Amino acid sequence: MLLKIKIVLAIILLISTFMPLGSCERKQIPMDERSQTSPNQGVSSTAPQSTDKGKRSIEYLIPIKFLEFSEPSTWLFFGAFVWPLLFLAIKGFLLKSKWKRRIGNVLEFLLSGVSIYVIYSFVFTLYFEPMTWGYIATCTIILYLIVHLAEILTPYLVYKGKKI
Repeated sequence: MLLKIKIVLAIILLISTFMPLGSCERKQIPMDERSQTSPNQGVSSTAPQSTDKGKRSIEYLIPIKFLEFSEPSTWLFFGAFVWPLLFLAIKGFLLKSKWKRRIGNVLEFLLSGVSIYVIYSFVFTLYFEPMTWGYIATCTIILYLIVHLAEILTPYLVYKGKKI
């Protein structure tokens, strides 16, 4: 049951790599307005105040756009979204012995923590304003960690002398 929940959460996280997690509106000032004011000139009282002649553009934070194979630093951001599905596939086939499963559980816990940090820091602390998929991705990876902890800790829970 918990494995199915983890698979669904991993798929949602994979889908969120193609969705905009945040947006940022930028105003582009035309070159002719930039050249009119020099840094040595002071602002006079007769100078026109801020006019809205610049074009506005919206930039979106989409993880798949940031992936560049030549730069390993972009792999961390992209990998934070992709690793759960790959890890679950590998975990089912390779981790058969008791010690390998324990090492896999610790590794999965650490990767979940790193992913939470990376996703949260990119979605909420950059200059982007978080969008719906940013909240979904953050909640999904937090739920993944909670489900993983529930999966690990349920064999150790005891209720009035009986294991749950």
